[in-house]
Amino acid sequence: MPYVCSRTVTTAEIARSPQLKDAVVLKADGAEFLAYDNPVRRYGSLCQPVWPEYVRERTRKVWDLPDVTAIFCDNAFFAGGDHNPATVAAWKQWAKARGMDPGDDMPSVSNSPLAAAARAFTADSLTDYHRMLQQFGRSRQPPLLNCPNRGSAAGGMEAIEAGAVALVFYETMGHSPFENNRYRYQVGRAAGAQSVSTVPRVDIYSVLLRGPSRQAL
Repeated sequence: MPYVCSRTVTTAEIARSPQLKDAVVLKADGAEFLAYDNPVRRYGSLCQPVWPEYVRERTRKVWDLPDVTAIFCDNAFFAGGDHNPATVAAWKQWAKARGMDPGDDMPSVSNSPLAAAARAFTADSLTDYHRMLQQFGRSRQPPLLNCPNRGSAAGGMEAIEAGAVALVFYETMGHSPFENNRYRYQVGRAAGAQSVSTVPRVDIYSVLLRGPSRQAL
């Protein structure tokens, strides 16, 4: 299952593909939103056609690798506000279709009178985006499954319920540098290498308490 970043791009990539310059998430003041507070990473703006095509091209580059049956889409459900003009236009159309006055800009998703509506719009946009990637994967023969990293994003649940996600993946952040998951990793490695009944002399309590021996694994 090859890795495809479905939402972020580096400044180096933007320099190589200048069309991406106008296809990134913007703050209310027009500044570019730093992905993960990293000065060289940006989020792609879903409503700019250049961005989905760039992700499709990323996917094309890996989907013919040997034994590929699914694509892992990372950073999939970033749900922050986006003030890119294309997103603002899409928001206005979405809000008017639901009888709301959209205002002049994309409202804050956290602290504005229209915050709940802004979050619903963002969740709908993410669902449509991942449904598009799912259909794109199915266009390849044989068809591919999509596996976006839901993380803890609320918008990801809507996409799952809408059938836009084939394989559900939750990242718990239980890995370095967030926490030490050595024991869980070793247990999973032991269970995945062979069926449990054929792993020699593995005492599960010993594995959990002091880590597995190299002989056992």
